[in-house]
Amino acid sequence: MIVQEIMSRNVVTISNRATLRQAAAILAEHNISGAPVVDSNGVLVGIVSEKDLFKSLYPSHAEFYESPGVWIDLDKLEEKATESADKFVEDLMVRDVITVNPNASLMQVGSIMLVRGIHRVVVVSNEGRIEGIVTRRDIYRNILKSRLKI
Repeated sequence: MIVQEIMSRNVVTISNRATLRQAAAILAEHNISGAPVVDSNGVLVGIVSEKDLFKSLYPSHAEFYESPGVWIDLDKLEEKATESADKFVEDLMVRDVITVNPNASLMQVGSIMLVRGIHRVVVVSNEGRIEGIVTRRDIYRNILKSRLKI
């Protein structure tokens, strides 16, 4: 079985200039946990997930260790979360996007996801156009169905 047979073709994308608030609203509206990020020309430039948005609400390890007392203060954490809402997606997205060709095998893509610790892979044409997206859940369900007859 190949990716093209199971990928979602209606891909929700997020602009690299969207704010965290806008990105979170898009993910919630479409009931998805992540999406490819595109520039103003529609070119894939990154990927953003709920995890990335969530991490941006909290201090990094470096920020915490520089002044731990500040970050233990719940009011400061609330303030940081509010300030983070206006950060741009391009400042928190993952830039190293794993992509696959529509003809990649499910088993191959599943192993890429396991090795890289990712939950979704963008499917692109040979020309680099976004063709679809496939999630770990998509692969899992289809492997169970086709290989294990569940």
